[in-house]
Amino acid sequence: MMLRVGTIIPVLGANKISFAGALVFAAGLGAIPHMPDAISLGAIVLIAGAAFGALDVAMNTEAAALESRLAKSSMSSFHALFSVGNLAGAGICGMLLRQDYNIASCLGTAGICVGALVVFAYRRSPSDPQSFQARKVGSSTRTSYNSAENRRLLLLGGIAFLALFAEGALCDWIAIYLVDILHTTESTAAFGFATFAGAMALGRSIGDYCNNRLGSIRVFRGGALIVAVSVSCTLSTGNLALVFLALFFAGLGISNLVPRIFSSAGRSQSIPSSVAMSRVATMGYAGLLLGPPFIGFIAQSTSLVTSFVFIAVAMITVASGSRLTDWSKQI
Repeated sequence: MMLRVGTIIPVLGANKISFAGALVFAAGLGAIPHMPDAISLGAIVLIAGAAFGALDVAMNTEAAALESRLAKSSMSSFHALFSVGNLAGAGICGMLLRQDYNIASCLGTAGICVGALVVFAYRRSPSDPQSFQARKVGSSTRTSYNSAENRRLLLLGGIAFLALFAEGALCDWIAIYLVDILHTTESTAAFGFATFAGAMALGRSIGDYCNNRLGSIRVFRGGALIVAVSVSCTLSTGNLALVFLALFFAGLGISNLVPRIFSSAGRSQSIPSSVAMSRVATMGYAGLLLGPPFIGFIAQSTSLVTSFVFIAVAMITVASGSRLTDWSKQI
């Protein structure tokens, strides 16, 4: 769905795709707890996932177009709100469950909130957003583009794959590492994950300032290297305070990688921004999906410590591809 939506956005507009995708996703959230069997549950999850994929590509395409019009970095701020929303949603649902509300109430409330917010936003958005029209390149029916840009976009997608591979692996395996390797309590492990996730939100909130002041390539390369060093420090010490410090810096370092990659995808010179965004996002989220099970497979075959080495290597590779995020740089 993410690949297909890139060709639909130039026809219908990013705002309409965002509106439709968010509404379908909101309806899916509310419907999930009421499915009577596994088949219907699988169907509704599939539909909701496809809607969210379309929403993701459309939102990032429009955000990249707005960033281009502003002529300064702003993508990290949008992703910071995504991170804050994740934390807020988890916190609110946790409080509801603690007050003896069931999961149906949690998902239903979430669906209503998403639906209300998207209607509010859509009613105040331009019917024919010039921001996207300004970034649309060529005809929406074109199927072949500059071969050099195609290759560069493929490489950028590979960087997105590795960045989200590492992000997904860290999100899913940090707590398990703390419990199994450092023998902490589950509550301490949860705090370790919160440290990482909170640092990501913080990093994205200041990411645009850093990009505008220091340069986006420096921030991107430095962030990836900070993650690699932080993961290496985590593996080399048993001191819990140092591990938590390393997790904090890992969250800061990784926070602005994906926003910068998506921003770069939206600045493609000859390929329509929505098509470029859909390709890069699809490859990136493939990494997000494959990262955690790959780490688990390596951990089962060798050890969890060994599996984390792959995260550090992925980050070093991402850092080496930092020039791909700037279309003015030759590769």
